[in-house]
Amino acid sequence: MATLLAASGQHDAYITNVARADRFAVVIFTAIGAFIAAVPLVGRALERLDLDKYSVRRRQLLPLWRDLTTACPEIVYLSHGHVADNRSRYLLHRTVVEIRDSILILSRYASHRDETVVGAITDPLRQAVRLALAWSAKTSGEPPTDDFAAQQSAATELLDEIEELSTLAGHWAPAKALAADILASRAPTN
Repeated sequence: MATLLAASGQHDAYITNVARADRFAVVIFTAIGAFIAAVPLVGRALERLDLDKYSVRRRQLLPLWRDLTTACPEIVYLSHGHVADNRSRYLLHRTVVEIRDSILILSRYASHRDETVVGAITDPLRQAVRLALAWSAKTSGEPPTDDFAAQQSAATELLDEIEELSTLAGHWAPAKALAADILASRAPTN
């Protein structure tokens, strides 16, 4: 439009403004291009520093993962191979799988007598206490009871499962303490 106006011999404010903008167009487009090019670099830097969303979510699950894999070391994958793309997402997914595998193994150590105690506990803490009692039974060397079904997940995708396990991990420390109190109250007094 500015070219047509200039060719017709009309010189107005529009042409002047376009001429000013042309002087800075290279700088503006270079800045926009640099910003777009920096997005993957910043993402990679956050991943390397373990500050990306997958690393943060994995850190929330690590206390639960450590306890469960201590009780069930057979579920920990020893090698992870080369993961070039999104290593933190892979590690988060692997952590979720190992926690779920541990829950399946530990569910065999839960008993119906625990269910009466667990039934009296509020809902958000119930699953964590149930798991903590099973974890205590396995780590203390008790045999499996095989009278309790595996705990099922209501999650349909990885992000739902991470949210569910993060809630469980948030209740893990109080659940372990409560399980220890329950087991201490069952211990025979001399």
